[in-house]
Amino acid sequence: MNRPNSYNSIDAEEEIVISGIAGRFPNSDNLKEFQENLFNKVDLGSSDHRRWNKSYYSMPHRIGQVNNIEKFDSEFFNIPATEAHIMEPMSRMLLEHTYEAIIDAGVNPKELQGTRTSVLTALSVSETRSYFSFKPELARLSMIGYNVSFVANQISYWLGVTGQSHNIDTACNSSNVAIVKAYELIRSGECDAAIIASANLCLHPHIQILFYNLGVLSPNGYCKPFDEEGAGYMRSDTVAVRNRSTDAEFISLLHHIHNDNIEGHLYREYMITKSKISHNTIIKIEHTPYTKRPICFIFSGLGSQCLE
Repeated sequence: MNRPNSYNSIDAEEEIVISGIAGRFPNSDNLKEFQENLFNKVDLGSSDHRRWNKSYYSMPHRIGQVNNIEKFDSEFFNIPATEAHIMEPMSRMLLEHTYEAIIDAGVNPKELQGTRTSVLTALSVSETRSYFSFKPELARLSMIGYNVSFVANQISYWLGVTGQSHNIDTACNSSNVAIVKAYELIRSGECDAAIIASANLCLHPHIQILFYNLGVLSPNGYCKPFDEEGAGYMRSDTVAVRNRSTDAEFISLLHHIHNDNIEGHLYREYMITKSKISHNTIIKIEHTPYTKRPICFIFSGLGSQCLE
């Protein structure tokens, strides 16, 4: 029996583009800083933090911390100050980096209003939930503030987009599943673009000790992958947003940048993966009038080589 494939509305020879990316990483306020820290072998983990009282818990306290989680321009996002104060910090930062990722893609966020753009978040644990749940003065607002299920809806509402809007929680691989889901939505024609946003914040010692008791954290707080001394990992804050679209014009721009080899440019070098389109086809595209033609590329954020 031949079953219809709902993911074939776009030509199989044409792929999907990741057109914008933004994020905040341990001691790195953007991708460029993160790149420089990694290349310079900077230790981005630390046990010198004030997230909790380290004398109360017998566990590794090293974590990676992002900066300025307490800051948020609520007026810019048309959010009342009373609501902003009880919002999960991940929600606030994802709003900020969603805006940044859209700008990074060369798009005015206002132009997305009314478009079939889906918003998928990949969030698992809200470590502020216990704090907000038992504050009677916060009343009904706290239920919305700490619930990660509403984060995608907040982003969709602020942008005024009409695509699917929901959270995906599959534990540690939530972001990967969200990317696959976004690909399927665009491939099936259910939406024209998708925003994938994910975050993790290490704020509460109870969550840290749960992971430690599970046996997955490194006793000394250091990650040693593929090493015989490896005994676990270090938890870390991370906020990242990716924008998938079907805009071939952006590929042309990146191709010009790659050819010019602009030193220090955020998009210097990119790579093509899982695509049947060769380098010669990309050259042809840059001379083609603008079309909504999906092309696949992945910007690594860490500098990479162009692959055919």
